[in-house]
Amino acid sequence: MAIDYSKLKEIRTKMGLSQQEMAAKLGINRRTYSAYETGDRNMGSSLILKVCQTLGLSSDELLGNYKIAEPFEDLRTIRGLTLSVIPVFSTSEQFLNNEPEDQYPALFDTHAEAHETIAVKVAGDSMAPKIDDKDILTVRKQKQFRNGDIIAVILKDKKGIFIRRAYKNIKTISLEPINSEYDSMEFERDNGDYLIIGIVKTILKTIN
Repeated sequence: MAIDYSKLKEIRTKMGLSQQEMAAKLGINRRTYSAYETGDRNMGSSLILKVCQTLGLSSDELLGNYKIAEPFEDLRTIRGLTLSVIPVFSTSEQFLNNEPEDQYPALFDTHAEAHETIAVKVAGDSMAPKIDDKDILTVRKQKQFRNGDIIAVILKDKKGIFIRRAYKNIKTISLEPINSEYDSMEFERDNGDYLIIGIVKTILKTIN
C-alpha cells in the first residue's frame, strides 16, 4: 500500500496523544493501533476515512501526494499548456490507498495544477444526462465548494466514488443527483460520514 504509516506517529505526537488515546478516538484497541503505526498491519478504507475525519486531515496529509509522471518528452507544451498524466480512480479504496487503476493524459496551465488534479472513472448514471456511466472526470482536489458545484465524494462504508451536485448550509451538506431515479443524500457537516475529494472540472464523454 502507498500509505505512509510513519505519519500516524508524527500526527499523534504533534497532537500530544498517547497510543491509547489515539486508539480510543478511532474506536480500536491500543495493540491494533500500534500495529498500524509500525506498518505491521494495513488499514482498510473505512478506517483511513475515519482517521482523516476524526483528526481533521486531508487524505494527502495521511497518504502523501501521489507521484505524477513528467510531461511526455516529445510534447512538453501544446499552445502554452503542459501535458501531464494524472492518476485515475474508480473506487474509494483505490483513492484512499493511493492505488490508481490507470493514468490519464490532460493539459494544464502549470505543473502545480496537475499535482492537485486526479481523474475519476464514473460508474452509474446518477448524474445523467450531464455525466454518464464510464465518463472520465478531472477533479481538482479541495474541500471547499460553492453551492451547486459538482463534487467527487467518498461516503463511509461505500465502495464507490460518488459524483453529486452539492449544497451546504450551517448544519448540513446535501448531495443531489441529476437523474430523478436516484435519491438525494443529506449529512450533518463534518460528522465523519463523508470525505470530499474535490470539484469536478472537466468531463470526457465516453463513446459507446
